[in-house]
Amino acid sequence: MVSRRNVLRDIGVVGGITAVAGCGGQESEADAQTEPEQEEQENEEPVVEGLEQVDLAFVDFRYGFSSGLTARVNLRYQADSGSARTNVRIEAYDGDLLIGDSSVWEDLGAGLTTEIELIIEELGPLEDRDIDDLTEFVIVGRREGGEDTEIGSFTGDEVRARLEDQ
Repeated sequence: MVSRRNVLRDIGVVGGITAVAGCGGQESEADAQTEPEQEEQENEEPVVEGLEQVDLAFVDFRYGFSSGLTARVNLRYQADSGSARTNVRIEAYDGDLLIGDSSVWEDLGAGLTTEIELIIEELGPLEDRDIDDLTEFVIVGRREGGEDTEIGSFTGDEVRARLEDQ
């Protein structure tokens, strides 16, 4: 089964290969003069509008018998002013299989840390999968009209270790 995460990663790889393949050929004198600027632009990572200023402050996990996996995600919006309407989604994976997710639209205020609590109910002792099946936990953000951008990720072992520390 192909997950949305793998598709997004594969599209990025194919796009990068296409860009590299199209860079061959002879250069004119005009091209040679603009080459340093082009190299700087090519080395920069693509930036999604608004999410380049969203940082993951911290994540706190709780796991309950009947409630599933709860994540308190704290995001800080580093802009000078305004707010960013952002969709924040958490995803739990068992290998490449998405076993649960949860999302919410939230207004992130400039210079502020916003705490968002999301619950993956499909992951629990009373469900088909429990915390031991978790191999990866991903936090994804998206601005209105923008593309999904990974904000942070944790291995299943990291999540379980944080749960044990509580």
